[in-house]
Amino acid sequence: MKVEVQLLNDKGRTVPGAQLRTQKRFSGVLSIGEVRSTEFGRTLIAAHLRSSEGDEMLPLLHDAVVLRYESGRMRIRGVEVLNGTQHGQTWDVKVAAC
Repeated sequence: MKVEVQLLNDKGRTVPGAQLRTQKRFSGVLSIGEVRSTEFGRTLIAAHLRSSEGDEMLPLLHDAVVLRYESGRMRIRGVEVLNGTQHGQTWDVKVAAC
């Protein structure tokens, strides 16, 4: 599904509200499903945001959990890996109109 994603954390820390208003949003195709992760050594649920050409736009969100879905918006929480370090991350997702 086509979506717009805003990151709510930066390296595991909450982004302040004033900064959220000016922060870049990422548009692409969202998919959530089971993947085999070599980094974690197991199968897990992961969220991907890809461009229409199939390129990864954001780091994979490991152990993804949909916290809320209502009126075309959802909140997804998980773990991203940046430079070999795991950080908590939450995506605020707005589903694009069909």
